[in-house]
Amino acid sequence: MAVGAELSGPGVDPQTKRLRAGSYVIAMTYLTLKPEVEVETVFGLTEPVIAELKTSKGMAAVTFGKSTACHALRTLTVWESEEDLGAFVMGPAHLSAMSHSSALCRGTGNTISWEGTEKDVTWEAAAQQLASESGRDF
Repeated sequence: MAVGAELSGPGVDPQTKRLRAGSYVIAMTYLTLKPEVEVETVFGLTEPVIAELKTSKGMAAVTFGKSTACHALRTLTVWESEEDLGAFVMGPAHLSAMSHSSALCRGTGNTISWEGTEKDVTWEAAAQQLASESGRDF
């Protein structure tokens, strides 16, 4: 998994690295790991999820992030529709990974989604959206 990588996916122009203009459903997951959990352990569990994500109907773009200061991992995904996002979330690989979350996370995991345009697909916009929904700063 490329952490801190540029946005990639079928909706991203390979030359400009920008998401094509349009309306999207944007989703962000923020997981704070337990201190004893190695990031590499989580990466191993997410390999099937990423493989499924790359072939999911309606997935336009994805990027990953991590914070060593917070011992946290983040995903930012962009979808053509709420139905496409829901189908991925309820898919076998994602459900399997979610079953491990209580063993890996400190209980401060958040997943949010909102409608926006290509201009809203940034980590800054995701942090603002998460803060507004949770009442906490990120």
